[in-house]
Amino acid sequence: MAHAVEKISIWILEALEEEWRREPNILKCRTCEVVLGEVMAKHGLENNEITRAINFMFVPPRQYLQIVERQDGKAVLPSENGLAILGKIALTRLEEQEKKKWSRGDKLALASFVLSAISFFAGIHVGEQATKKSASMPIVSQQTNSAAITSPKLP
Repeated sequence: MAHAVEKISIWILEALEEEWRREPNILKCRTCEVVLGEVMAKHGLENNEITRAINFMFVPPRQYLQIVERQDGKAVLPSENGLAILGKIALTRLEEQEKKKWSRGDKLALASFVLSAISFFAGIHVGEQATKKSASMPIVSQQTNSAAITSPKLP
C-alpha cells in the first residue's frame, strides 16, 4: 500500500528527532541505514517510498535534513528546519486534540440524557413488576354482614 510522501516524511522526521535526542552529534549517531530500517519495519515501507520522502524533505525550500557521509555509512539527523516543522506538527496535533475534547456543557447534556434514559427504563421495569405482582395475587372479596343490611330498624 503506497503511503503519502508527506506522512512518510513525518514518520522519518520523528524517528530522526528521536535519534537526535539520543545522540545530537551527527558524527556519533546511528547510521541512516539503522534508523530508517526501523521506520521501514514499523510502517511496512519500501526503499522507494523512503527515497521519495528523503528527496521531498531535502529540496531547497524545505531542507529538513542534514546528511553526512561517514566511513560507516551515511548519517542523517533533522536540521533546524526539520525540528521546526516537527514542532509545528506537534502543536497542530495538540490543537486537534483540544478541539476533540468535550465541553462541560456537552458532558452535562450527555449525563442528563443517560440519567433520563435510565430513569425511563427503570420506571418501565417497576411498572411491569407491579403488574405481574398484582396479576399473580388472588382476588380477595370482602365479606359483609348481610344480616345487618336486611334487619329491620327498631323504633
